[in-house]
Amino acid sequence: MARRIQNSTPTWQSYSEDIKGQVGAAPVAEWEGQISEIRLVGGAVQATFRLSGPWAQRDVAIPVLLREPFGGTCRSTAARRDGDLVTYIIELPEAARGEALPWVELKFPHGQRRLPLSEEGLWPQP
Repeated sequence: MARRIQNSTPTWQSYSEDIKGQVGAAPVAEWEGQISEIRLVGGAVQATFRLSGPWAQRDVAIPVLLREPFGGTCRSTAARRDGDLVTYIIELPEAARGEALPWVELKFPHGQRRLPLSEEGLWPQP
């Protein structure tokens, strides 16, 4: 599964179908998670999800996509795990680096959310 995830290339328009076909329909169906925090750090967004079910124990992280206000779309490039929290690292396109982003939109299994960011690049906003 790790190799399939690493080689996956989901697109924004057909994310759900892409990850089912590239990662596997059964593992994608098992993914359960909620966004707990977004943090803009340098040229990357760190999106933290609280996972439950089988994915809370897996050592791999299913790809998450991000869209930013300048029209760029990017895929998570790394993930850090701390118990049932998984922080996805998503490198921003050059056009969005160094900019104060008013929002980011995330696509993940079974969901899509546009989240407003504070001036400090945080969600939830302090």
